[in-house]
Amino acid sequence: MSEDLIIKHCAPTLAGLKTGNIFNASYESEDELDRSLAGWNRILERRGLKAICLRATAGRALIYVYRPQLLEQDLTGTEASEVLRGFGYVPNDPDSCIEHLADRIAQFSKCTGVYLKHMKCGAGLEKLAVRKH
Repeated sequence: MSEDLIIKHCAPTLAGLKTGNIFNASYESEDELDRSLAGWNRILERRGLKAICLRATAGRALIYVYRPQLLEQDLTGTEASEVLRGFGYVPNDPDSCIEHLADRIAQFSKCTGVYLKHMKCGAGLEKLAVRKH
């Protein structure tokens, strides 16, 4: 599998804007899937990222690319704790939350466009995945 898949589907995570992205990918064999994940992780782990297969069936894999350190912070934070305690989170100002969400989606979309442009110009995963401190 090509590293282009990660760039196409995970640009906001590679750029350090998001904790993680999930995407589906086709694979020919389990050996190919394992080789792809190992190759990606050799590059990603130097940048504080990781790629894992969440599920693989009938030539399709569900891949999660994420920043383990940020995921841990997210899951131990107050907001995440509230959500995880029962999905009973009600924002104080729904309009503000929706506006913020729309801004983030636009930012992610722009980031993906920029990353795809750089990929077409020859930039690979090594160059596009940034270290997030």
